[in-house]
Amino acid sequence: MSDAAPAVNPQESGYRWVIVALAATSFTMAFVSRFAWPPLVPEVMPIMKIEMTAAMAFMTAFYIGYVATQIPGGVLADRFGPRLVLSGALILQGLGTLGIGFTENYQFGFALRVICGLGAGCVYSSCLKSIVTWMAPAQRGLAIGILMTSPTIGVAIPNFVMPYLSETLGWGWQGAFRATGVAVLV
Repeated sequence: MSDAAPAVNPQESGYRWVIVALAATSFTMAFVSRFAWPPLVPEVMPIMKIEMTAAMAFMTAFYIGYVATQIPGGVLADRFGPRLVLSGALILQGLGTLGIGFTENYQFGFALRVICGLGAGCVYSSCLKSIVTWMAPAQRGLAIGILMTSPTIGVAIPNFVMPYLSETLGWGWQGAFRATGVAVLV
C-alpha cells in the first residue's frame, strides 16, 4: 500500500453516496442470506428428515461463523481495505448460500451455514469502514442511519421472497437458495 495521499478527498466526492448505497445493499443481502432459512423450514424438515430443533440449529450454525469473524473482519478491513474484505465476504456468503441449494445432506448444509456466517461476520465492519472513509463527519450519522435500515429490510425480504420462489414459482426450497446465493454474489 502506498503512503501517498489520494488525489481526491473521498469525503468530497460525489461517489460517496454510491458507496453508502453499495454498503447498504451489501448489508441487506447479508441479512437476506442469513434469514433465507426460516421461511423454508416447514418445507425442508420432511425432506432432510429432521425435527424442528435440528432445523433451527442451522441458524446457530450461521452464528458460529458470524461470531468467529466479527473482530477479524474489522482487523482485515483496516489492513486490506473494506472493498476487498467486503467483496470476499459476500463471495464466501454467496457461495455458501448457493451450495445449500445443492444439498439435502444435513451435515453438509450445516457446514455451509457456518461458511455463510464466516462471510457475514466481515460485512458490518467493512460497511462501517467504508462510510467512515467516504463520508465527512457531518454526514456520517445520516449514512449510518441509511446503513442501519439494511437489517430490517434484509429480514423482511426472505419472508416474502423465499416462499414465493419455492412455492409460487415452483423452484422448490433448493431453487430458492440457489437464487438467493446468486443474488448475494451479484
